[in-house]
Amino acid sequence: MSQQGLGQWRPLDRRRLARLPAWLAPWLGDAGSLTARLQQRFGGRLEVRPLTQRRVPLSLDEGRLLDLRRGRQVRLREVLLCVDGLPRVYARSLLPDESLRGRMYPLARLGQRPLGAWLFSQPDLLRDHMGLARVPLPVVLGPECASAGPGHAWARRSRFRVAGRPILVTEAFLAALGSA
Repeated sequence: MSQQGLGQWRPLDRRRLARLPAWLAPWLGDAGSLTARLQQRFGGRLEVRPLTQRRVPLSLDEGRLLDLRRGRQVRLREVLLCVDGLPRVYARSLLPDESLRGRMYPLARLGQRPLGAWLFSQPDLLRDHMGLARVPLPVVLGPECASAGPGHAWARRSRFRVAGRPILVTEAFLAALGSA
């Protein structure tokens, strides 16, 4: 999911959710932990498959949400959340350096552990922004993952804060989730 190719983000609200496929709206609208919901739905068969972790420049929109200037380098983490080997969710996290210090340092080395499990274990976690968009999928996922037309998926984007420090998480819900 390239910065330039991201869809137009809209506030996540009931009216917009009502226009989505019935299987998808409950997943997008849930303000709880996606990791916990996937584990509850599919049992212990959840696997985090890392795709990439590197430094990238922020887009203007992402910089605004993270209170950082456009072009600033942050850590990007992309993973697939899989069940029974089948990708169900593509997740993309942006972590500013300031959000990887102190007790948040473990986020720099998550590997195959889910970010959501760590986030939702924090007593001071705040989710203060949620958006919805139809986004292009990374080419590596292939058209069979699309849930919103060829090569696209519906996604939600959340800004979390732990100890006041921001993290931006985008979760694209793949077609396989609807067939489960």
